[in-house]
This record gives sequence, structure tokens and C-alpha cells, in this order.
Amino acid sequence: MKYLRWMLLAVLLFLAACESEQRAGKQICDQTLSLRKDCVFKQAQPLPMALYSQKSPGESTKLNRAYATAPPLIPHSIEGVEVNASMNGCLLCHSGEMPDVPAIPASHRQIAVIGISQAQKPLVTQVKGFKAAPSGVDQGRYVCLTCHVPQAGNLKPLVANQF
Repeated sequence: MKYLRWMLLAVLLFLAACESEQRAGKQICDQTLSLRKDCVFKQAQPLPMALYSQKSPGESTKLNRAYATAPPLIPHSIEGVEVNASMNGCLLCHSGEMPDVPAIPASHRQIAVIGISQAQKPLVTQVKGFKAAPSGVDQGRYVCLTCHVPQAGNLKPLVANQF
């Protein structure tokens, strides 16, 4: 019983010491917690409206990628370009038939052949190879705007790019 009292007293003294240290210690400024470097309790100011390139295809220049393996950005206006189940407006120019226009890469024109390894438990899927896509474009990559996006020229990054 004496041992239990001493342990309880030791724990209470430790907690009291921690509490006084916390009150005397440094406070974390809320401005260091925010990406906008402002008080986290203030109402955030909205970002400016994104201004996308209004240049026509052919008038624009290629934009730098955010990092080495990032999908290329769209440097021209895509207003009026249709991408739906029956038509892909991007392929009208990027099919590879027009000179001086980047064609879609070979990786977009083939589909992976998947195999299931029966020897391992649990079952493991493996890419066994690639074959040409029957429609000319892998249907998983048909909607270009899933990965490729227009670049807004007026917005600045909130944090520095470390790639």
C-alpha cells in the first residue's frame, strides 16, 4: 500500500511539473500553422480568379512541367473542345497526323496485358506486357482532361516546389 501511495505521489508531481512547464514554455504562433501566413482564425481571402491562356493552338508555347514525370500542361485555350464518349476533340490535332503538333505518346495507344499469379497467396496481378489498344487510344486515358489541365498564368504557388 505504501508503494502505491509513493507511485501516486510521483505521478501527481510529474503532472504538476509538466503543467507548469507548459504554461511557462513557448506558445506556437498560429501564423506558423497557416500556408497563407496569417491568423488561422480570420476569414480567408479568396484566391484571385484563375486566368487561363486565351491563345489559340499554335500561338502558344509549351509550359514547363511541375516535376519530371508530370503530365504536360495544356498551353492553349480549350474552350469549345469536346471530350465525351463519342468524340475526343483533343485527338483531332494530337493524333500524330499534323506536323509540329505533339502527338499522344505510345503509352496512351496501348493497353496493359494483366496476368494473375496463381503461385503466390494472396493472388498477385502482374503486367505481362502491352498490346495495341483496339480503338487506337487506351480507354483509360481517353479523357485527356483527367490528367492534362490548362495552366493559369496569374496564380502563384502557396508553397515552394521541392521536386
